[in-house]
Amino acid sequence: MNKVAFFTVVYPGVEPYLADFFFSLDQQTFADFDLIVGNDGLANLEIGPHEFSTRVIDLTGTPAEIRDAGIQFLRNQEYEQVVFGDSDDFFSSERVQCSLELLNRYDVVVNDLDLVDKEKRLIQSGYLSHRLLPETEIRADFIRDKNIFGLSNTAAKVSWLPEVKIPEDTVAVDWFLFAHALEGGATAGFSPSVRTFYRQHDANTAGISGPSFQRLEQSVRVKALHYTAMAATGCAGKPIHNALSAVARGCSLCERIF
Repeated sequence: MNKVAFFTVVYPGVEPYLADFFFSLDQQTFADFDLIVGNDGLANLEIGPHEFSTRVIDLTGTPAEIRDAGIQFLRNQEYEQVVFGDSDDFFSSERVQCSLELLNRYDVVVNDLDLVDKEKRLIQSGYLSHRLLPETEIRADFIRDKNIFGLSNTAAKVSWLPEVKIPEDTVAVDWFLFAHALEGGATAGFSPSVRTFYRQHDANTAGISGPSFQRLEQSVRVKALHYTAMAATGCAGKPIHNALSAVARGCSLCERIF
């Protein structure tokens, strides 16, 4: 078994995007990893021969519970590094290799995003580079009120993934995981040199292209759930309590959302 895992989740509705996902993994310059596929109810999942090894595990529950179970599997199987990628996205060819190289310096790595539409047409290139310089070290205070860590553009040392259970109603699982890690002392670095091609479509849990009233409502809800989950799991310093209070006090939408 390899010590490096690439973790993803598949589910009904993702089928049109799997060919691009698998093709991009076949093009990786580093292929000595196990693809761990958490199968959330996708019938007749077909995974052909690839350069990498594949392990499929059946998972059920809320999105948060499924990711929590997947991370426990990584830990129980004694993987040392994990690269995360959503199965409706695809990746530049050096993503795995670059992530592993940077994990020699950091505990968590986040790479840049190119936003694309359902047909892979470019919407915006270098989405994160306008706010982060190459190899910026990201600290806990940077992500207390915003999230750049997705489960499609991050990699981590498995030992730094928090062992605390992810609350089942958490929407921003990625934010919860990496906020916990950074609050606990993990170091995190940014790489603009490789890309996750982040596909924008109607089924995105939290797409990031195009303003709308519905996206504003969702953003407020996600933030409130995040701060509540952080407080409930004991990672609730004064800045997090203040952020939760600010969300509750400052947004006129809250009464209609909760």
